[in-house]
Amino acid sequence: MTTNDIDAIRPATDLLIANLRETVGQIQAHEHPERGGDLYCLNLTSYMGDRMGPVLRRLTDEQAETRKWQERNTALADEFTAETERLNAELEQTRAALTASRTQAATLANEVGALTSTNARLLATVDNLENRLADRAEEVAALKAELERMRAVVEAAKYEYGDMWCLDGECDHEISSDDAPCPMVETRYATADEILAVKALLMSTDGDALDDDDEIPVGEIRRVLGEAREAATR
Repeated sequence: MTTNDIDAIRPATDLLIANLRETVGQIQAHEHPERGGDLYCLNLTSYMGDRMGPVLRRLTDEQAETRKWQERNTALADEFTAETERLNAELEQTRAALTASRTQAATLANEVGALTSTNARLLATVDNLENRLADRAEEVAALKAELERMRAVVEAAKYEYGDMWCLDGECDHEISSDDAPCPMVETRYATADEILAVKALLMSTDGDALDDDDEIPVGEIRRVLGEAREAATR
């Protein structure tokens, strides 16, 4: 029987395989005669021989199917191996990246710790400065008030003359009495508070310093200076 002959035969069914299995059991169970031919066994053997074509076809098909599955399993095994190698490579890359990330995280943690420490020191410095500023706030306020007062004194001093002509009584400032000395003499050595007190009296109506032709209120200047000096001695 050639391969082409086998290809033309239909493969054995499950029922035929079961019948052949049963026939083999019958042959084994049969009591063979000690002499002469065993027609019973020859008949069963002939029955099985006539049906070996479908059995061989089924065996051939199953062998072909087995080879196909073996080839497929081999291909799958190769694919699995390649995929495993690829995944292992990616895993190594991931591990390397994770190690680098951990190293970077540790570095950042150190930097954050350093920045936190620096920030704490700066906050402490700011708190210290705020406390010092708060402690000196009253002193600063007093200095500002004194500065404003000194500015006022400087502004008022613009209107004080008391030059040598006034001291000698030869100035041209007009006074209310001919025998009274120039009041500028008295303001020459006035204190800051006294100058502030008579500032308005040393100004003309337009807010400028008194000119030589302006009348000087001698009595009023002396009165105000006296009150300021008296207040200073209390």
